[in-house]
Amino acid sequence: MSGQTGLEKGSNIKSLMKKHGIRKAVYVGDTAGDENASKEAGIPFIWARYGFGTATNPDGIISTISELKTCVERYI
Repeated sequence: MSGQTGLEKGSNIKSLMKKHGIRKAVYVGDTAGDENASKEAGIPFIWARYGFGTATNPDGIISTISELKTCVERYI
């Protein structure tokens, strides 16, 4: 469970997207939990390879923060 909502991370993402009218988004993270949350929310997952965890099937991979803009542009 995450924060004050009592919802899982993926549900929180979906809720925030709905509340703020966000139709396109990506999730950038470094763990399998981040990847699972993005899949639950129905948005692409970009794995930050330089982080602490691993990912099994990310939509995109970045090895440095400078790669983020180019990678995000493929999904937005």
